[in-house]
Amino acid sequence: MYRLLFPGSKQKAVTFSYDDNAIHDRRLIDIFNRYGLKGTFNLNSGRMDVEGYIASSEVPTLYKGHEIACHGVKHLFPNQISDGELVREYWNDRLNLEKLSGQIITGLAYPFGVQNAHIRSALELMGLHFGRTVESTKSYFFPEDFLVWNPTCHHQEAIDNPSIVDTFLNPPAYMQPDLLYIWGHSYEFAQADNWADMEALCQKLSGHEDIWYATNGEIYRYKKAAEQLMESADGSRIENPTGVPIWILKDGEVKVIR
Repeated sequence: MYRLLFPGSKQKAVTFSYDDNAIHDRRLIDIFNRYGLKGTFNLNSGRMDVEGYIASSEVPTLYKGHEIACHGVKHLFPNQISDGELVREYWNDRLNLEKLSGQIITGLAYPFGVQNAHIRSALELMGLHFGRTVESTKSYFFPEDFLVWNPTCHHQEAIDNPSIVDTFLNPPAYMQPDLLYIWGHSYEFAQADNWADMEALCQKLSGHEDIWYATNGEIYRYKKAAEQLMESADGSRIENPTGVPIWILKDGEVKVIR
């Protein structure tokens, strides 16, 4: 029996997810960069170069060091469009964002949080393997299905209820939290005039030696690689067929399985 750790033998991870590519992403990313945090930014490629939204020319530099994911070309309700339009909405968004960013896009956030089995199946065929909802769990675990990735909480919930972050940082002895996942929209800070609250939250979460600060995609790929570890029946041997180094805690000792 062993416990999965994160790269560098970190015991837990923090990730953020922000939607809609509003101009306020600029200020949010500046905060993330100053505190060493990483996020996944879910962009609508059809809502750029217009008032209130970022310019397409900004994409490769503004989001450098972070991850870009799909959010639909036009931010349509995915359950209210034809199958053909669903394909065009996300396949074209992926094509556009990959061309703008140079990244390979493998995930998304669902517009309005709307998803179902049919939508998920279509998106996976388009190479999108993880999808964030808007349903807060108030928990710190991996999702059972990465295409139904329910976050821990919205940032306003973390601001209003400090115990969500405090419990993650200093859990009771019986708890082994894996992941704190916070989501939102950067324009909400401008609407609520609470940038200072978000900066305080980021400062509280930053600089912990036991935390891996990662994008959604980095967490997804690491967990999927870890799921391929092979353990002998008696538990004495573990082999890694992936080529991705995996950190574990076994018999009180940290090991790297390569």
